Amino acid sequence: RRHRLFSGVPSPRETRVTLDAPRLMVVFDEQNPKARTLAERFRKLESPDPNAILVLGGDGTMLAAIRTHWRRRLPFLGLNAGTLG
Repeated sequence: RRHRLFSGVPSPRETRVTLDAPRLMVVFDEQNPKARTLAERFRKLESPDPNAILVLGGDGTMLAAIRTHWRRRLPFLGLNAGTLG
């Protein structure tokens, strides 16, 4: 309670994003068949003018996507399709 954990109230440093009409940039690990299959399911939401970046893969894929696309100042959404761990 002291640190406001598990209270349902976002901390002052937390941001909640609502995407009413998601326009995505899909980034995935091309060597991971599970990530490739998931990417195909989200192709219909891809847009040349994205409002979020969907990352399909593990921690390494997320870190690589952030390193590559951080200048866009868009929220990153991760869906775990990693193969290690």
